[in-house]
Amino acid sequence: MAVSDLMTRPSRGLTVVLRVVFVVGATLFVLFLLGINIFTSFPSFWRGTLGNPYSLAITLTVMAVITLTAAAALIPFRAGFVNLGGEGQLVAGATGATVVALTIGEPGSVWVAIVCVVVAMVAGALWAGIASFLYERFGANEVISTLMLNFVAFTVAEYFTSTVWPDKVAPQTISIPDATNFPLFGKFGSTPWAVLFAVIVWGLAWWLIQRTNFGFRIKATGESPMASLRFGYAPVRTRVISVFLGGAAAGLAGAVLILVVNRALVLDISQSYGYVGIAAALLIALRPALLPLGAIAFAMISVGGNTLAAVSKVSPTVSLVAVSVCVLLLLATRSRRGSS
Repeated sequence: MAVSDLMTRPSRGLTVVLRVVFVVGATLFVLFLLGINIFTSFPSFWRGTLGNPYSLAITLTVMAVITLTAAAALIPFRAGFVNLGGEGQLVAGATGATVVALTIGEPGSVWVAIVCVVVAMVAGALWAGIASFLYERFGANEVISTLMLNFVAFTVAEYFTSTVWPDKVAPQTISIPDATNFPLFGKFGSTPWAVLFAVIVWGLAWWLIQRTNFGFRIKATGESPMASLRFGYAPVRTRVISVFLGGAAAGLAGAVLILVVNRALVLDISQSYGYVGIAAALLIALRPALLPLGAIAFAMISVGGNTLAAVSKVSPTVSLVAVSVCVLLLLATRSRRGSS
Protein backbone atom coordinates (compact mmCIF):
# COMPACT_ATOMS: atom_id res chain seq x y z
CA MET A 1 0.00 0.00 0.00
CA ALA A 2 2.79 2.41 0.89
CA VAL A 3 4.60 1.67 -2.38
CA SER A 4 1.46 2.34 -4.40
CA ASP A 5 0.96 5.66 -2.60
CA LEU A 6 4.50 6.68 -3.45
CA MET A 7 3.85 5.80 -7.08
CA THR A 8 0.46 7.51 -7.40
CA ARG A 9 1.21 10.77 -5.59
CA PRO A 10 3.88 11.97 -8.07
CA SER A 11 1.66 10.95 -10.98
CA ARG A 12 -1.25 12.94 -9.56
CA GLY A 13 0.97 15.97 -9.04
CA LEU A 14 2.28 15.62 -12.60
CA THR A 15 -1.30 15.45 -13.87
CA VAL A 16 -2.14 18.74 -12.16
CA VAL A 17 0.99 20.39 -13.56
CA LEU A 18 0.18 19.16 -17.08
CA ARG A 19 -3.37 20.51 -16.75
CA VAL A 20 -1.99 23.89 -15.71
CA VAL A 21 0.38 23.95 -18.68
CA PHE A 22 -2.38 22.88 -21.06
CA VAL A 23 -4.86 25.45 -19.79
CA VAL A 24 -2.30 28.29 -19.81
CA GLY A 25 -1.20 27.39 -23.34
CA ALA A 26 -4.78 27.25 -24.61
CA THR A 27 -5.56 30.56 -22.90
CA LEU A 28 -2.58 32.24 -24.58
CA PHE A 29 -3.81 30.92 -27.92
CA VAL A 30 -7.29 32.33 -27.32
CA LEU A 31 -5.79 35.70 -26.35
CA PHE A 32 -3.81 35.63 -29.59
CA LEU A 33 -7.03 35.03 -31.54
CA LEU A 34 -8.54 38.05 -29.76
CA GLY A 35 -5.70 40.23 -31.02
CA ILE A 36 -3.39 40.08 -27.99
CA ASN A 37 0.15 38.80 -28.38
CA ILE A 38 1.29 37.97 -24.88
CA PHE A 39 4.95 37.84 -25.91
CA THR A 40 5.16 41.35 -27.36
CA SER A 41 2.91 42.67 -24.58
CA PHE A 42 4.84 40.98 -21.78
CA PRO A 43 6.48 44.19 -20.46
CA SER A 44 3.05 45.77 -20.03
CA PHE A 45 1.73 42.56 -18.50
CA TRP A 46 4.63 42.54 -16.02
CA ARG A 47 4.15 46.17 -15.02
CA GLY A 48 0.40 45.66 -14.59
CA THR A 49 0.74 42.62 -12.33
CA LEU A 50 4.07 42.49 -10.50
CA GLY A 51 6.25 45.31 -11.80
CA ASN A 52 5.68 47.86 -9.01
CA PRO A 53 4.34 47.91 -5.43
CA TYR A 54 0.90 49.17 -6.49
CA SER A 55 0.29 46.50 -9.13
CA LEU A 56 1.82 43.82 -6.89
CA ALA A 57 -0.57 44.81 -4.10
CA ILE A 58 -3.54 44.51 -6.47
CA THR A 59 -2.42 41.10 -7.72
CA LEU A 60 -1.83 39.79 -4.20
CA THR A 61 -5.23 41.06 -3.06
CA VAL A 62 -6.99 39.41 -6.00
CA MET A 63 -5.03 36.24 -5.33
CA ALA A 64 -6.19 36.29 -1.70
CA VAL A 65 -9.84 36.77 -2.69
CA ILE A 66 -9.66 33.96 -5.26
CA THR A 67 -8.00 31.68 -2.70
CA LEU A 68 -10.95 32.25 -0.36
CA THR A 69 -13.61 31.72 -3.04
CA ALA A 70 -11.75 28.63 -4.28
CA ALA A 71 -11.89 27.23 -0.75
CA ALA A 72 -15.61 28.05 -0.72
CA ALA A 73 -16.04 25.78 -3.74
CA LEU A 74 -13.47 23.11 -2.86
CA ILE A 75 -14.69 22.11 0.61
CA PRO A 76 -18.36 21.51 -0.33
CA PHE A 77 -17.33 19.94 -3.65
CA ARG A 78 -15.26 17.36 -1.78
CA ALA A 79 -18.34 16.54 0.31
CA GLY A 80 -20.50 16.05 -2.78
CA PHE A 81 -22.31 19.41 -2.66
CA VAL A 82 -21.86 21.49 -5.83
CA ASN A 83 -21.59 25.02 -4.45
CA LEU A 84 -21.94 27.54 -7.27
CA GLY A 85 -23.04 30.24 -4.84
CA GLY A 86 -19.68 31.74 -3.98
CA GLU A 87 -20.76 34.99 -5.61
CA GLY A 88 -23.81 35.36 -3.40
CA GLN A 89 -22.01 34.24 -0.26
CA LEU A 90 -19.25 36.77 -0.95
CA VAL A 91 -21.84 39.54 -1.43
CA ALA A 92 -23.65 38.47 1.76
CA GLY A 93 -20.37 38.71 3.65
CA ALA A 94 -19.59 42.11 2.13
CA THR A 95 -23.06 43.36 3.04
CA GLY A 96 -22.71 42.12 6.62
CA ALA A 97 -19.31 43.79 7.00
CA THR A 98 -20.70 47.06 5.63
CA VAL A 99 -23.67 47.02 8.00
CA VAL A 100 -21.35 46.56 10.98
CA ALA A 101 -18.91 49.26 9.86
CA LEU A 102 -21.61 51.85 9.17
CA THR A 103 -23.81 50.99 12.15
CA ILE A 104 -21.18 51.10 14.87
CA GLY A 105 -20.09 54.45 13.48
CA GLU A 106 -17.22 56.79 14.25
CA PRO A 107 -14.47 56.66 15.09
CA GLY A 108 -14.08 52.96 14.45
CA SER A 109 -11.02 50.90 15.28
CA VAL A 110 -9.22 47.68 14.50
CA TRP A 111 -11.73 45.96 16.78
CA VAL A 112 -14.57 47.10 14.55
CA ALA A 113 -12.67 45.64 11.59
CA ILE A 114 -12.37 42.33 13.44
CA VAL A 115 -16.11 42.35 14.12
CA CYS A 116 -16.69 43.07 10.42
CA VAL A 117 -14.66 39.98 9.51
CA VAL A 118 -16.54 37.76 11.97
CA VAL A 119 -19.96 39.00 10.87
CA ALA A 120 -19.01 38.61 7.20
CA MET A 121 -18.03 34.97 7.77
CA VAL A 122 -21.26 34.28 9.65
CA ALA A 123 -23.31 35.98 6.91
CA GLY A 124 -21.60 33.96 4.18
CA ALA A 125 -22.10 30.73 6.12
CA LEU A 126 -25.78 31.43 6.75
CA TRP A 127 -26.35 32.33 3.10
CA ALA A 128 -24.79 29.05 2.04
CA GLY A 129 -26.87 27.33 4.71
CA ILE A 130 -30.07 28.34 2.92
CA ALA A 131 -29.12 26.24 -0.11
CA SER A 132 -27.97 23.43 2.16
CA PHE A 133 -31.33 23.42 3.97
CA LEU A 134 -33.25 23.36 0.69
CA TYR A 135 -31.10 20.48 -0.53
CA GLU A 136 -31.28 18.34 2.60
CA ARG A 137 -34.90 19.06 3.56
CA PHE A 138 -36.64 19.26 0.18
CA GLY A 139 -34.15 17.71 -2.23
CA ALA A 140 -33.75 20.97 -4.17
CA ASN A 141 -31.01 20.89 -6.79
CA GLU A 142 -28.02 22.60 -5.21
CA VAL A 143 -26.71 23.91 -8.54
CA ILE A 144 -29.94 25.81 -9.23
CA SER A 145 -30.51 26.97 -5.65
CA THR A 146 -26.99 28.31 -5.15
CA LEU A 147 -27.10 30.12 -8.49
CA MET A 148 -30.50 31.68 -7.76
CA LEU A 149 -29.39 32.77 -4.30
CA ASN A 150 -26.60 34.72 -5.99
CA PHE A 151 -29.17 36.99 -7.62
CA VAL A 152 -31.07 37.39 -4.35
CA ALA A 153 -27.85 38.49 -2.64
CA PHE A 154 -27.22 41.01 -5.42
CA THR A 155 -30.70 42.46 -4.90
CA VAL A 156 -30.22 42.78 -1.14
CA ALA A 157 -26.87 44.51 -1.63
CA GLU A 158 -28.41 46.87 -4.18
CA TYR A 159 -31.04 47.85 -1.60
CA PHE A 160 -28.31 48.98 0.79
CA THR A 161 -26.42 50.88 -1.92
CA SER A 162 -29.49 52.65 -3.31
CA THR A 163 -31.75 53.13 -0.28
CA VAL A 164 -30.16 52.63 3.13
CA TRP A 165 -26.75 54.33 2.81
CA PRO A 166 -26.55 55.66 -0.76
CA ASP A 167 -23.56 57.68 -1.86
CA LYS A 168 -24.37 60.99 -3.53
CA VAL A 169 -22.00 60.43 -6.47
CA ALA A 170 -21.21 56.78 -7.13
CA PRO A 171 -23.51 53.72 -7.17
CA GLN A 172 -22.35 52.52 -3.76
CA THR A 173 -22.87 53.06 -0.07
CA ILE A 174 -21.12 55.85 1.77
CA SER A 175 -17.54 54.99 2.70
CA ILE A 176 -16.84 53.18 5.94
CA PRO A 177 -14.91 55.18 8.58
CA ASP A 178 -11.19 55.44 7.90
CA ALA A 179 -10.33 54.23 11.39
CA THR A 180 -12.20 50.97 10.78
CA ASN A 181 -9.17 49.29 9.35
CA PHE A 182 -6.28 47.02 10.10
CA PRO A 183 -2.78 48.50 10.52
CA LEU A 184 -1.31 49.58 7.17
CA PHE A 185 1.98 48.43 5.64
CA GLY A 186 3.33 51.39 3.68
CA LYS A 187 2.75 51.20 -0.07
CA PHE A 188 1.03 47.83 0.32
CA GLY A 189 -1.69 49.23 2.58
CA SER A 190 -3.90 46.48 4.02
CA THR A 191 -2.92 43.91 1.38
CA PRO A 192 -0.77 41.82 3.79
CA TRP A 193 -3.86 41.27 5.92
CA ALA A 194 -5.77 39.93 2.92
CA VAL A 195 -2.87 37.57 2.17
CA LEU A 196 -2.74 36.51 5.82
CA PHE A 197 -6.45 35.61 5.82
CA ALA A 198 -5.98 33.62 2.63
CA VAL A 199 -2.96 31.74 4.02
CA ILE A 200 -4.85 30.89 7.22
CA VAL A 201 -7.85 29.55 5.28
CA TRP A 202 -5.55 27.62 2.94
CA GLY A 203 -3.74 26.03 5.86
CA LEU A 204 -6.97 25.19 7.68
CA ALA A 205 -8.53 23.71 4.53
CA TRP A 206 -5.48 21.52 3.92
CA TRP A 207 -5.30 20.43 7.56
CA LEU A 208 -9.04 19.77 7.75
CA ILE A 209 -9.29 17.62 4.63
CA GLN A 210 -5.92 15.86 4.72
CA ARG A 211 -5.15 15.48 8.42
CA THR A 212 -8.42 15.14 10.37
CA ASN A 213 -11.03 12.47 10.84
CA PHE A 214 -13.70 14.92 9.72
CA GLY A 215 -11.75 15.50 6.52
CA PHE A 216 -11.87 11.78 5.86
CA ARG A 217 -15.62 11.93 6.40
CA ILE A 218 -15.85 14.76 3.88
CA LYS A 219 -14.03 12.71 1.26
CA ALA A 220 -16.03 9.57 2.08
CA THR A 221 -19.32 11.47 1.82
CA GLY A 222 -18.32 12.95 -1.51
CA GLU A 223 -17.26 9.61 -2.93
CA SER A 224 -20.17 7.49 -1.67
CA PRO A 225 -22.83 8.87 0.70
CA MET A 226 -24.43 5.43 1.13
CA ALA A 227 -21.16 3.78 2.11
CA SER A 228 -20.43 6.70 4.42
CA LEU A 229 -23.81 6.21 6.08
CA ARG A 230 -23.18 2.50 6.60
CA PHE A 231 -19.93 3.29 8.38
CA GLY A 232 -21.77 5.74 10.65
CA TYR A 233 -20.26 8.92 9.22
CA ALA A 234 -23.55 10.93 9.09
CA PRO A 235 -23.25 12.20 5.50
CA VAL A 236 -26.00 14.82 5.93
CA ARG A 237 -24.28 16.47 8.88
CA THR A 238 -20.93 16.26 7.10
CA ARG A 239 -22.33 17.94 3.99
CA VAL A 240 -24.06 20.68 5.99
CA ILE A 241 -20.92 21.54 7.95
CA SER A 242 -18.87 21.54 4.74
CA VAL A 243 -21.29 23.97 3.10
CA PHE A 244 -21.19 26.27 6.13
CA LEU A 245 -17.38 26.24 6.07
CA GLY A 246 -17.36 27.07 2.37
CA GLY A 247 -19.82 29.91 2.86
CA ALA A 248 -17.72 31.32 5.68
CA ALA A 249 -14.65 31.39 3.40
CA ALA A 250 -16.62 33.25 0.71
CA GLY A 251 -17.97 35.67 3.33
CA LEU A 252 -14.41 36.39 4.43
CA ALA A 253 -13.60 37.24 0.81
CA GLY A 254 -16.43 39.80 0.95
CA ALA A 255 -14.93 41.34 4.09
CA VAL A 256 -11.56 41.61 2.34
CA LEU A 257 -13.14 43.49 -0.56
CA ILE A 258 -14.85 45.89 1.85
CA LEU A 259 -11.95 46.54 4.23
CA VAL A 260 -9.00 46.35 1.82
CA VAL A 261 -10.22 47.21 -1.69
CA ASN A 262 -13.40 49.29 -1.96
CA ARG A 263 -13.95 50.71 1.53
CA ALA A 264 -17.68 50.69 0.66
CA LEU A 265 -20.34 48.34 -0.66
CA VAL A 266 -20.36 48.93 -4.41
CA LEU A 267 -22.51 47.46 -7.14
CA ASP A 268 -20.98 44.34 -8.69
CA ILE A 269 -18.52 44.09 -5.81
CA SER A 270 -18.03 40.39 -6.45
CA GLN A 271 -16.63 40.93 -10.00
CA SER A 272 -17.21 37.22 -10.72
CA TYR A 273 -14.63 36.20 -8.08
CA GLY A 274 -17.00 33.45 -6.94
CA TYR A 275 -17.01 31.85 -10.38
CA VAL A 276 -13.27 32.37 -10.80
CA GLY A 277 -12.79 30.58 -7.49
CA ILE A 278 -14.63 27.57 -8.91
CA ALA A 279 -12.27 27.58 -11.88
CA ALA A 280 -9.27 27.81 -9.55
CA ALA A 281 -10.54 24.85 -7.52
CA LEU A 282 -11.06 22.81 -10.69
CA LEU A 283 -7.61 23.74 -11.96
CA ILE A 284 -5.94 22.11 -8.96
CA ALA A 285 -8.29 19.08 -9.14
CA LEU A 286 -9.81 19.97 -5.74
CA ARG A 287 -6.49 19.40 -3.95
CA PRO A 288 -6.32 21.82 -0.97
CA ALA A 289 -2.51 21.79 -0.84
CA LEU A 290 -2.41 23.45 -4.27
CA LEU A 291 -4.93 26.23 -3.56
CA PRO A 292 -2.37 29.07 -3.96
CA LEU A 293 -1.30 27.69 -7.36
CA GLY A 294 -4.81 28.00 -8.79
CA ALA A 295 -5.34 31.38 -7.14
CA ILE A 296 -2.09 32.83 -8.49
CA ALA A 297 -2.83 31.58 -12.01
CA PHE A 298 -6.26 33.20 -12.15
CA ALA A 299 -5.15 36.36 -10.35
CA MET A 300 -2.53 36.86 -13.06
CA ILE A 301 -5.16 36.22 -15.75
CA SER A 302 -7.68 38.60 -14.16
CA VAL A 303 -5.32 41.48 -13.38
CA GLY A 304 -3.03 40.99 -16.37
CA GLY A 305 -5.96 40.59 -18.75
CA ASN A 306 -7.20 44.07 -17.90
CA THR A 307 -3.73 45.49 -18.51
CA LEU A 308 -3.38 43.72 -21.86
CA ALA A 309 -6.83 44.91 -22.87
CA ALA A 310 -5.82 48.53 -22.26
CA VAL A 311 -2.53 48.16 -24.12
CA SER A 312 -3.97 46.23 -27.08
CA LYS A 313 -7.12 48.40 -27.23
CA VAL A 314 -9.52 45.47 -27.04
CA SER A 315 -12.56 44.92 -24.83
CA PRO A 316 -11.80 44.88 -21.07
CA THR A 317 -13.92 41.72 -20.85
CA VAL A 318 -11.02 39.80 -22.37
CA SER A 319 -10.00 38.56 -18.91
CA LEU A 320 -13.49 37.11 -18.41
CA VAL A 321 -13.21 35.41 -21.79
CA ALA A 322 -9.89 33.89 -20.76
CA VAL A 323 -11.35 32.65 -17.47
CA SER A 324 -14.37 31.16 -19.30
CA VAL A 325 -12.07 29.30 -21.67
CA CYS A 326 -10.15 27.93 -18.69
CA VAL A 327 -13.34 26.72 -17.02
CA LEU A 328 -14.51 24.95 -20.19
CA LEU A 329 -11.14 23.28 -20.65
CA LEU A 330 -11.00 22.19 -17.03
CA LEU A 331 -14.50 20.73 -17.19
CA ALA A 332 -13.64 18.95 -20.43
CA THR A 333 -10.44 17.41 -19.06
CA ARG A 334 -12.15 16.44 -15.82
CA SER A 335 -15.06 14.78 -17.67
CA ARG A 336 -12.66 12.96 -19.98
CA ARG A 337 -10.70 11.61 -17.06
CA GLY A 338 -13.89 10.53 -15.29
CA SER A 339 -15.23 8.67 -18.35
CA SER A 340 -11.94 6.88 -18.86
